[in-house]
Amino acid sequence: MAGVADLIELCCVIIEDIYGSFLAHIFSQLATYGRLQVAQVAQRCRLLPRQAKIGVGALVQLRLLQHHTSSDGVSSYQVNLTNAYNILRIGSLVERARRKCGDLAAVVLESLAARGCTTVQQLQTAVTEAAPHTNGNHHGQNGDSASAKFQSAVRSLVRHDFVERVRPAHVQIPYDVHHSAEASQAPVKAGGKKGEAERTARAQRVEADIERRLDGFVSEDALEHAFNTAGIDKAIEGEEELLLCPNYAYFVNIARDSAVVQDISKTLGKTPSRLMAGILKQIPLQVDRHEPDPNPRQELQAVAMSRLRDDLQDLGHDDIIVQTNGHHDVGSTNGVDTNGLLEDEDIEEGLEGIAEGPYPFFRHDEDTKQWALDKYGLATWVRDRETLRLMRSRVSNIGMRLVRMMIDKGKLDERILLDLGLVHAKEMRQALAQLKSMGFIELQEVPREPHRQPSRTMYLWFFDPIRARNVLLGELYKTMARLYERLQTVERERMKATLEKVERDDVRDRVDEVVSGKEMVELRRFQAMEKWLLAEIGRLDESVALLRDI
Repeated sequence: MAGVADLIELCCVIIEDIYGSFLAHIFSQLATYGRLQVAQVAQRCRLLPRQAKIGVGALVQLRLLQHHTSSDGVSSYQVNLTNAYNILRIGSLVERARRKCGDLAAVVLESLAARGCTTVQQLQTAVTEAAPHTNGNHHGQNGDSASAKFQSAVRSLVRHDFVERVRPAHVQIPYDVHHSAEASQAPVKAGGKKGEAERTARAQRVEADIERRLDGFVSEDALEHAFNTAGIDKAIEGEEELLLCPNYAYFVNIARDSAVVQDISKTLGKTPSRLMAGILKQIPLQVDRHEPDPNPRQELQAVAMSRLRDDLQDLGHDDIIVQTNGHHDVGSTNGVDTNGLLEDEDIEEGLEGIAEGPYPFFRHDEDTKQWALDKYGLATWVRDRETLRLMRSRVSNIGMRLVRMMIDKGKLDERILLDLGLVHAKEMRQALAQLKSMGFIELQEVPREPHRQPSRTMYLWFFDPIRARNVLLGELYKTMARLYERLQTVERERMKATLEKVERDDVRDRVDEVVSGKEMVELRRFQAMEKWLLAEIGRLDESVALLRDI
């Protein structure tokens, strides 16, 4: 993983801010030393065994640690950096749930995120207890009515993919899950072509078993069964209890769709962008990342035209075409028709424009006469686009010209770069040195003879997109950690006394009466600074989602 040290620092800062220094200290030691047992955690953190056990249990409940218990009953733990980082996205996810599913659904999702994962019964109890504090209108409501509203909110969250199911494999160490799946399959003893075919079939069965163990889909039957048995203490023996947790893949897909739709809107106009927004709605939530692969491959998905026509009618009110950082270049009024209807000719013309444009992931299959979208090609295009966008803010125009030439032509020496780039040799060497010092490009030596004489060696410059993404991710993690530290150690510490006052239950509803004068001015200034810092962290988080999570 790119920038692991910077990512660990960022995750520790986040956990300390949300859950306190005790859990952050345990998480930091586990992230530093790797897989440890409870006794080793107590030794590294200089805690009593009982304290270490409590802290580790809390982190497992919050899904910030993964564990494995061996056959002799010894348990070991390691950190889950992905879930720790996802704490940043809770606010964005809750706000989107509020817009799509209502205020109660947002309260339910926020309560669920605060607990990591929980059962339906425990979640309902937590939401019911918090209701008077979050919304004073529910204090005297009938219990059955409140339960019905809670169940309706949970169903809405499940229907819109805001929550997913937690299975035992989700909190287990991935290596051990894979090892267990392999051990469940009989080894292949045959050789030759028959053995090769059996090994291929065995590998497919292992992957299918892992996919089944990690399936987070919440079925309607499982949800209804959880509602009906919420008050029953004893579960049926052998039955797996339904545990829910936030689905952060929803945020990643929103960031991806917004980036694609905004680019098409700027390049081709609003009609093709609306068509692409409808097409992207047909792609299921991507949970597994499309890891960069040196060997090109395709994951084609045919576009269902009937569903596309139906989706276009309500895209005007869908927030996937609104950029996640607050810009609204592609709004609900699309310049075509106020009710969202498009003629078949307009749809065909728009789809042809996308296929002929600079979007290699969308094409028309002449054999099947269907439009298709390459999911792996889409992920690669989004990553490369975001990589170049971030590089453009750090590198000179000449440097970006050289990078685009390397992307287009491959490995090039300085003579070819001079001929193609039409730049002075001094400017080119300065740009190459800048790119090399930033880690965006590398130099390969290719000797023309075995003696490796410098005069008989070719020096080829090349651009490695994976290396560039890793460098940018490390810088993003470091910047986000610095912003978080600025908010915690500087801004909040300076306003500590005032914040403790306004956060009291008896003051929260009448801040203007208690705080006044210069103290109120400082409080408003702090709130503005906090809002700006959090918005900047959210903007950087979108870049992380596009570079790492798709």
